[in-house]
Amino acid sequence: MRLELAQYHIHDVCFGNQTITKDGVLTICKEELLGLLEEDPRLGKVNIELVHPGEKVRIINVLDVIEPRVKADGLGGVFPGITGRVEIVGQGRTLALKGVGIVNTGCTDISLEAVIDMAGPGARLSPYYSSLHNVVIVPTRVPHVDQIDFVEGMVAAGLKAAEYLACAAKGLAPSEIEVYEMGTLTETMSNASGLPRVAYLYQIYSHRDMRDTRYYGEKPRHLIPTLIHPNEVFDGAIVAGDYDMPSGMKNETIVIQNHPIIKELYKRHGKELWFVGIVITNEHARIDEKEKSAVLAAKMIKHILGADAAIISQTGGGHPNIDLMLNCRKCEQQGIKTVIVVSEESSADGSQFPLTMIVPEANAIISTGNINEEVELPAMERVVGGEKFRRLKVFPNGELRIPFYMIPGSTSQIGGARITASYF
Repeated sequence: MRLELAQYHIHDVCFGNQTITKDGVLTICKEELLGLLEEDPRLGKVNIELVHPGEKVRIINVLDVIEPRVKADGLGGVFPGITGRVEIVGQGRTLALKGVGIVNTGCTDISLEAVIDMAGPGARLSPYYSSLHNVVIVPTRVPHVDQIDFVEGMVAAGLKAAEYLACAAKGLAPSEIEVYEMGTLTETMSNASGLPRVAYLYQIYSHRDMRDTRYYGEKPRHLIPTLIHPNEVFDGAIVAGDYDMPSGMKNETIVIQNHPIIKELYKRHGKELWFVGIVITNEHARIDEKEKSAVLAAKMIKHILGADAAIISQTGGGHPNIDLMLNCRKCEQQGIKTVIVVSEESSADGSQFPLTMIVPEANAIISTGNINEEVELPAMERVVGGEKFRRLKVFPNGELRIPFYMIPGSTSQIGGARITASYF
């Protein structure tokens, strides 16, 4: 399977009479985009605001961040099962606007706070998002629409906006093209290079409404371990929908679209290791489901992919630590050397035990930081994403002292942040 990711580097975004890309500037017809989003009966009036790097602006009530992408060649669309029909993605050509983020915001009854500062220490903690020209979607809720339907509408709105904006690059020469190609399982198994064969076990989270990562548009709550092609991840087969989860425990769609672990495995493939494939698995709610899933995942990684080693990452925190450790144990029992990538959930000063569960087999752990560590943020001049916080009883433009888990991009369990920890 071969995927060409045609990239267009955008250095400015503005509003205008039509949506076009020219000389690295994305111009958006605000009225046209609003019309597209407000067609959804689950959403009320929608506002769109632009926020640029370095501005003293705070984006609040952040739910997701998405990179504008659209299929230029190949079956289906980049977000199958949500914005278009279900087809096999991960092949053909996809257009991507680099330097632009679609930021979904919204107030729901139970969602936790999430803040992106475009300047100051908060921006330095979230360098990926604060460096983007952000197109912020601010919807309102129609009184007769329940919370779950409202969230479904918000998920769709962000993805529709991402496709709409990426269409502005159609017909233009890309700044660069990244090619991702991996053969069939038979071809992969014929590796004779002698390199260690490495698989990736990617834990996604789907427990209940508003806590569902989407796979081809589905809420995979009863998913058993499934073998997928790495290119499918880059092409929108997996998107965030876990809006009722702290930012430090989830992976926003833009990070999944640019999945750092998968990119690194591709980069090292054929040189330092032999990348044999990806198994996705859900983090189940019941212990018997967790145990069964771990057994089936280890079987697939060892006896189908023939891996010598595996990287395991999780989505969420607390409960998913159990899945992480069970997966590690079952893989190690099959002779698969495992490395775990996980965020810590210690106290603010780091003195408490950082994980819900640990097993002796987990002897190679990469920490992506303590999500409960706190930081002081200065006041900002402007607030986007609503007039108030959902839960915090403070003015949103004022000084804040908040934990990392309220800052999207400060920690990332799939490698999308710059914080890590070393133990000596």
